[in-house]
Amino acid sequence: MKKLFLKLWFLVLLTLFISYQLQITVHEKWRVDSRPLMGSDERARRMMVLVEEVLAKYPESEWSAQVERLKSRVGSPEIWLGITNLIDLRQLEMEPRLTRDNIEKIYAGEYQSVVFTDSKGFDIFQRIKNSQSVLVLSGPTELRWPVLVLGIFNPTHVSWFIESSVFALGIFLWLRLFRNDLVALEAGAMRVGSGHFNTHIQMKHHSALFPLADAFNQMTSRVSKLMSSHKLLTNSVSHELRTPIMRLRFRHLLAMEEVSLAGKDRELIAMESAIDELDELSTELLEYAKLDRGEPNFVPSFIDVDAWLLELVKDGKQVVAENGREIIITTEMKTGQIEGDYRYLTRAAANLIRNAVRYTKSQIVITVAKADDQYVLTVDDDGEGVPITERERLFEPFTRLDRSRDRTTGGFGIGLAIVKQVAQLHRGEATIDTATIGGARFKIVWATESSATK
Repeated sequence: MKKLFLKLWFLVLLTLFISYQLQITVHEKWRVDSRPLMGSDERARRMMVLVEEVLAKYPESEWSAQVERLKSRVGSPEIWLGITNLIDLRQLEMEPRLTRDNIEKIYAGEYQSVVFTDSKGFDIFQRIKNSQSVLVLSGPTELRWPVLVLGIFNPTHVSWFIESSVFALGIFLWLRLFRNDLVALEAGAMRVGSGHFNTHIQMKHHSALFPLADAFNQMTSRVSKLMSSHKLLTNSVSHELRTPIMRLRFRHLLAMEEVSLAGKDRELIAMESAIDELDELSTELLEYAKLDRGEPNFVPSFIDVDAWLLELVKDGKQVVAENGREIIITTEMKTGQIEGDYRYLTRAAANLIRNAVRYTKSQIVITVAKADDQYVLTVDDDGEGVPITERERLFEPFTRLDRSRDRTTGGFGIGLAIVKQVAQLHRGEATIDTATIGGARFKIVWATESSATK
């Protein structure tokens, strides 16, 4: 808003400056050019009085010679109102440009002027007292246009016209810039409406509509990401569901063909395992979809780390027992409490622990600490670790390392994706490094509430 106001204020100042300069130029030009014509009536009368006073000193027979002398002194009528000729009163009858009314008024000694239309100029006729001579004064018509304008509009009107015209031009140019940007936004919206969700609008940073275009680009990026995620989710879900469903169908068929009760019970137990797998997969998918759409019910609170770690270890030991392995889970508490959403942090930590159980050899270390304005949760294992080239990709949904694709280690490839989303939900990040005990270190780092509000 401030940037837009400054641009508009600069436009106003610029138009005012240009208008002021134009007004000065126009008024100076008209003031110079209109001198020969502005007030020509009064100057003509004064010149008539002057000529009459001069000619009164001489007999009428010498008036023509005196007029010629005055003509050389007054100057050319091409650039100024000047004396053209001294004619006999009877010659007026032969002047086709004069009407009978004009001639009668000249005979009566009244002042008359005739403006010709042949671009040569205009003539002013005046009878010298009661003599038989008529003095003709002439002036140019080439400079008459500003006189006509000033005769209709006073200087205030002219200034208003110039100022409003400059403002109109400035507003037109300003709106033209808006129009081009609005057309670009409209075209972008039409492309998104036709299904091109990766559309981006290129707009200059100094444009007043750049924030809107930037928000539009962020929206299309988000929509494009959601569509890609939806497509990936749909394809992956169909693939992930196929295996437990086929296993369930196969066990059901065996149970139908089994004769003994013991055999049927065995197949029913196998079917129950497939159902549990489907239930776990659906739960993971729903959780991932909710986080991916940005619709989590985020409820931050203070969490007692001691009680929280006991719960996590209990859950981890249950997973260890289900896998039939001997794994030692230890904890390190370097802070008394943490801030965050209890349910989502517990879910992310549990996913990291279950992931560590699958790949560790004999030991898992869970550490919760506070460093500066950040909380840190690390889960270390002494397994083979994660190659550097695979670390970032492993947080993508339905991604597994080559050694886990045979499902002997379990998992659907969604758990770590949920961990990444939970970290982002807490304005943090999830990373993979090398553990001090030799395997992989999965770490979640997120900001405290006090530092996040700075």
